[in-house]
Amino acid sequence: MSKNILIVLLGLFVALVPFLGFPGSWKTFLLVVSGLLIAFLSFAKMAHRRRTLYEKMNQIPHNDPHRDRDIHIHERSE
Repeated sequence: MSKNILIVLLGLFVALVPFLGFPGSWKTFLLVVSGLLIAFLSFAKMAHRRRTLYEKMNQIPHNDPHRDRDIHIHERSE
């Protein structure tokens, strides 16, 4: 199951908890745990997106005509 679906399902659960008839302490516990899970999943999704974007930005395409020239420039400057 993807992170997006889990976030949506947890959001629906949070919206329904007040109407499910749980005792007050259980309700508080379920809402806190659900909120923490939503925050964790959102953070993990954001970190994955940033990592993927960083990797894409730092890739040198294989068909780039300046690829070898850029590598040699960096080797000479060292």
